Amino acid sequence: MRKSHFVALMVVAMLCWASLLGRAEDKKDDVDDIGDRKVAHWSLISQEKEIAIGKQYADQIDKQAKILKDPVVNEYINRVAQNIARNSDLKIPLTIKIIDDPAINAFTLPGAFMYINTGTILAADEA
Repeated sequence: MRKSHFVALMVVAMLCWASLLGRAEDKKDDVDDIGDRKVAHWSLISQEKEIAIGKQYADQIDKQAKILKDPVVNEYINRVAQNIARNSDLKIPLTIKIIDDPAINAFTLPGAFMYINTGTILAADEA
């Protein structure tokens, strides 16, 4: 009899926990809360540490990759990305760099460092 009570209690506890998670998901999906959702607020490191780590990796990539120097393209892509970032949950400055590579690829590093290949930009222009 005690075991059945324990199992029932565990099932009730799990259902309560699942309903709380469901409410958290609802907030994440609410467009009106963008900017205030704290989607990734559980971090093991501080924002300053995250930015420092990203900067180290970004310095390595900048030395190895061919970074596009075209001011018109850089300004346009940066403006688009900054507008998206401004209307997102991002709380730290976004740094955008374009890699002169025909492959379709883009990636981000810790600390909001984003790299986009020229191939991705050209593919988006053709779509």
